[in-house]
Amino acid sequence: MTTNERVLLAIAVVLVDLTLFVLPLTGIFAAFILLARPPWFLSRVQQLYGDQP
Repeated sequence: MTTNERVLLAIAVVLVDLTLFVLPLTGIFAAFILLARPPWFLSRVQQLYGDQP
């Protein structure tokens, strides 16, 4: 592997890392929960907080 190929590979890895981890995944997940209202989320919340006084 030449030096140019290594540099291009390193740049590609950095660019992929930036595009994947710059996204606000928590915000996207929260929007999904608010819009889709999946039944598994409600059951999980009830499991966590169901028997609280």
